[in-house]
Amino acid sequence: MSQTRLHNSSGYKDLDNAAENFCKNLTFIPAKEHGEAIPSCMRWEVKFDLKDLGRAIKSEIADINDLYVEAEKATGASKLLIEKEILKKHRDILSKVKDGIKLNDYIYGVVQNNIKSEWKDVSDSYPLTFLLFHDFISRFKDYDSLSTIKSLLEYFLKQDIDYLNLQDNFQEKDKASMATLIQKIKSFVEINYPQIKLNDLVINLNNNSIS
Repeated sequence: MSQTRLHNSSGYKDLDNAAENFCKNLTFIPAKEHGEAIPSCMRWEVKFDLKDLGRAIKSEIADINDLYVEAEKATGASKLLIEKEILKKHRDILSKVKDGIKLNDYIYGVVQNNIKSEWKDVSDSYPLTFLLFHDFISRFKDYDSLSTIKSLLEYFLKQDIDYLNLQDNFQEKDKASMATLIQKIKSFVEINYPQIKLNDLVINLNNNSIS
């Protein structure tokens, strides 16, 4: 396959990209004229079955919540091992799951209720992965490497903001809510993590009509 073009969008950029990448790796016997291969095109439909992913996410949510319960009872080295396992599971999910809605199922399935209630209404489809690390910090204030967790939060915060700043990810009707969300993130960082310099995260406030 030498070239692909998206004919109909799934409505999700990550799924569209996955479909195009899949098609680029397909191999066909080319059409021929006088024994020579000639350029031709065909339409190929890619169907996604997210049921298995949904079940996997539910299982991961249950596992993490069990670990939280264990961590509340544990102390010392045992607690530290559980905390590290929680972080590992968070990072595994973030590296494997690219569908925004499924990521949010995981995020809002594991963070504390006060964090969920604060953010879910303004971001039920835009994944805010930094909340996993904000939740961890608020739960485990005595964790022995909080500076590392704050660095992770900053890294994923940048990833989230970069995604929100990509205008192509959103339809016109979504851009007002996106701008509101970015403003909320900006206020959240200023209050909770003033050491993070927003200018360093390249928030395109002008592009999103935020003053």
